[in-house]
Amino acid sequence: MTIKQQILDDIDAVFDAGLTLSITHTYGITEEEPDGTDETLKAFLDMPYERALSNTEIESASPSILLKTSDIGNIDSDSEFTINGTTYYYAEKETNQEGVTRIYISEDQI
Repeated sequence: MTIKQQILDDIDAVFDAGLTLSITHTYGITEEEPDGTDETLKAFLDMPYERALSNTEIESASPSILLKTSDIGNIDSDSEFTINGTTYYYAEKETNQEGVTRIYISEDQI
């Protein structure tokens, strides 16, 4: 077994067996199918905190989800994610070569 395969097996174990957060991913939203198609993803949610830099400035990082690269087949710029009752929209994708992808999301449709 190669090191890459061992890493992918470890990722599978974490995401498939140990993860409890389920995210509803809606995709394929078109005029013909305005409600899209739903699938459930297993992912980690990263909600960085906001902090005040001064009286008028707030530093804020985008929330993101971290999931297996093999599970992102249907995710594109029209994707919507429902997490704990809140709808988020696709903002950006950052692929990692080790089998994990981070999808930045936003509560505002971009």
